[in-house]
Amino acid sequence: IGEIIVWNNNAEIFVEPEAEKVKVINCSHDFGLFTRFAAASLARHECILFHDDDILAPEETLKVLFEKWQKKPGVCHSPFGRNPKNGEYSMNSQFGPVEIMLTRYVLVHREVAVYALSKTPEFADLPGVPVGNGEDMILSYAAIDHSGKLNMAYRMETEDLYEEDEHAINTRFPGHIEHRTKIIQRCKDVFRQKKRLAVLNKANQFVESVKIVINRNR
Repeated sequence: IGEIIVWNNNAEIFVEPEAEKVKVINCSHDFGLFTRFAAASLARHECILFHDDDILAPEETLKVLFEKWQKKPGVCHSPFGRNPKNGEYSMNSQFGPVEIMLTRYVLVHREVAVYALSKTPEFADLPGVPVGNGEDMILSYAAIDHSGKLNMAYRMETEDLYEEDEHAINTRFPGHIEHRTKIIQRCKDVFRQKKRLAVLNKANQFVESVKIVINRNR
């Protein structure tokens, strides 16, 4: 880990950096989830790890994810994949090539994060709870547009720090699914991904079908 950037959106708490590699941005009020991208724009390094505070990525998991990122630096890499179902947001976990990657923890190139930040004004009319809800999907589709490839989700070990978190967005925001569906639809317009995603998903389905046939023949 070359540097740690903490973006503190809680004006009631002032965070002091406790190590030389730590940078802290203390804000006057909550600027929302888009600040993830702003923090990434301040980084010196190309590989960015976004990491929530209610989960822990084991060291071995991060090592594997970094190896995956080195091979495909243009896409997002994480254990938390999602795919829309019939055009709507689905909370079902998916693995392999996916459209959407949650930012619970995810590795991504700094350029992708900055590209996503540049597109956030086009989502200003879709306010969510908390502010910026859906930033993970903006990042995901920005990565697809940037790389021309689907993001990658893996079955990997993770450690949730809370068994039941009453602060989870989907429990605090009754319109969570509807809002995220709107973000998906806007992403496909902003990044002009409808045709490309159709081709990428068909290509992925073909590859998976070939793998199944090969495994059966073995």
